Amino acid sequence: MKEITVYPRKGVQVGIYVHEELDNFFITNSELGKALGFRPGKEAKDKIKTYKNNYLHLLERYKHWDYIKVKTNGGMQTTTAFTRTGVVVLCSKINSEEAFEVRDWAENYNRKNYFRDHRNDSKISNIINEIFITCIEGGIEGEHQKKLTALIKELRENTLT
Repeated sequence: MKEITVYPRKGVQVGIYVHEELDNFFITNSELGKALGFRPGKEAKDKIKTYKNNYLHLLERYKHWDYIKVKTNGGMQTTTAFTRTGVVVLCSKINSEEAFEVRDWAENYNRKNYFRDHRNDSKISNIINEIFITCIEGGIEGEHQKKLTALIKELRENTLT
């Protein structure tokens, strides 16, 4: 599994654990709490644990949640984490705008948004550079050059990261 950063709600950044082959993820109690707008740390963990315990009859281990090992400052530790399906179920029981947004994000999660084949990166980079050099040598100036430079920068950031 690989840890990646996602934005389940505008302006909210959390880490999830994903597998490149599966359209599923794990999110820890504290990260899910942060995504739902709870104060980070113990408060977030405790609120998520309370919700989990309140709806345990709806949440099956392995399908909705499981224990995973995560790297922390103190070394590897086992923690509870929710799956994509678990996030959808749990958030459907929490009556808040934040929960609705996180549930919507989880329902629409697609690993293809986070993983891609990097074998063509150097080819893409070469094409971008060739376009840039051609435009500079071709005498594109002023606003057109600024716009083209901005587009090339955006393309680089979105394809080569």
